[in-house]
Amino acid sequence: MAKRDKLTQKQKRQIQKTRQRKTNKNSHSQQLGQLGAQTKGLMVSRYGEQADVLCLDSGETYRCFLRQNLGAPVPGDTLIFRLDPNNIGIIEAIEPKGMVLDFGCSVGYLVEYFSSQGYDARGVDISDWAVEQAKEKGLNVSKTLDISMEYDIVTALDVFEHMEIDDLSELLANLKTNTIVFRVPICLDGEDDYHLEVSRND
Repeated sequence: MAKRDKLTQKQKRQIQKTRQRKTNKNSHSQQLGQLGAQTKGLMVSRYGEQADVLCLDSGETYRCFLRQNLGAPVPGDTLIFRLDPNNIGIIEAIEPKGMVLDFGCSVGYLVEYFSSQGYDARGVDISDWAVEQAKEKGLNVSKTLDISMEYDIVTALDVFEHMEIDDLSELLANLKTNTIVFRVPICLDGEDDYHLEVSRND
């Protein structure tokens, strides 16, 4: 059989498409490689996987795209982004709003919520089972309190009433925070059940 020395029109189109895809891929890779320095910005508005971000350095607003698995930033969040040569931004991270500690966190319900809202959330609990359950959800929970850390907010719901007064005094003396949100169940005179209704519903 004679060897064909000419390409059909269909083959030519296929070759052209393949070359175009390679060109586009190389161009995209080059642009990603040319991203500028990381910059802080404030999310002004969001449209699905795109957002308008106000650069805190220049005061300019840029249209940006969210990286995959970034989370769910909302208007008002502080973001870390970089610009490509065409001034199109890539949002790379959501800046934590602050550090929150849930003291006596159980399986990490509050830790999980604060994390979803952009906080650097951590938890402490004395229960091995609770800590294990929280870690299985990917939460930053441990049995030991790091007293060297400074926390923006500390929560302690239905915990202090289980502590000896000396232990509680030591905790409050060493805890580095300006804000503690706590709840302590109380009982009425003559009542055996000291738990508040809200505590039972937790």
